[in-house]
Formats: sequence, C-alpha cells, structure tokens
Amino acid sequence: MKISIDKLRNENPLNVFFKEEIHGIDAIKPVTGNLALTLNSTGVRVKGIISTILKLTCVRCLNTYFFPIRVTINENLIFNLVTDNAKDRELLKNDFVENIPIDNQIDLSDIIYQSVILTSPTQNICASDCQGITPGSNSKDRFDPRLAKLKNLIPKNQDQ
Repeated sequence: MKISIDKLRNENPLNVFFKEEIHGIDAIKPVTGNLALTLNSTGVRVKGIISTILKLTCVRCLNTYFFPIRVTINENLIFNLVTDNAKDRELLKNDFVENIPIDNQIDLSDIIYQSVILTSPTQNICASDCQGITPGSNSKDRFDPRLAKLKNLIPKNQDQ
C-alpha cells in the first residue's frame, strides 16, 4: 500500500486501516492494523500498531507452531536528507532515518514488512521446554529433507 505525500497534504493527519498479505512473511492471516501518518516540516511520522500470526517451524523438534505478533510502529521519514560521503566517521542519532522516495510515495508495506521481520523471533522454539526430536519418536516423519544428501557421505558397508 502506497500513500502519496500530496494526499497527506490534503488530509493531515491521515488515519489508515491496513490489511494486507505481505510477501516474504509466512503468516496465517493478513497483517492488520491502524496507522496514523502525520506530515510535518521535516517529513512524515508513521505511528500505529499492527498484528498478525506467523507460522514458524521449531528448530528443535521441526514441528510447526503459530506465533502471534503485535508491533508498535513509530517511524520518521524525512525529506531529501543530504549526507556527506565520509566513510570513516562516527554514526550519529540522525543517521538512522529513512528518506522519503523521490516519487513522494510512502510504501507502508515495506515499513510493515521490516517491523514484522525485526519483531519475529531469531530462534524459533515452540516452547521453552521443547525436548527436540526424541529417540523414541518416529524419526521418518520428522526428517528434514534438506539433509538427505548427507546420507551419501557415509559408506553403506560401514558398521555403526
């Protein structure tokens, strides 16, 4: 979903209800939320709350589980930031902002995608007490097909 700066000039602040499938996020329902876009002298502030339910795979037991996410967004987009090209300098607080694109279209889908990805867990574990694949479980059902080629590394006549 893209919002034009011209539309913001006419309706300031602009409240947007967001409900969209975001490419690159494995969610069982669309990302939904309410966002408020406010135009000011330096750029645009995007504030709001979004939520969805992610479908993840546990790295221990390889079972699928669902992870609800609720993200508070508070982004500042600024007009044409002029930066110097110095490579070796200390990063300052104002270096962590995003420019408004030249076409004056704010892509809310990209902002939401980044927020969901940054909020999603880095280590997908279905439960804190997950034991992983246990020796008595049916390991054929839980075999990761990406590891199938590793079987070729062990000679078939080798004793175990």
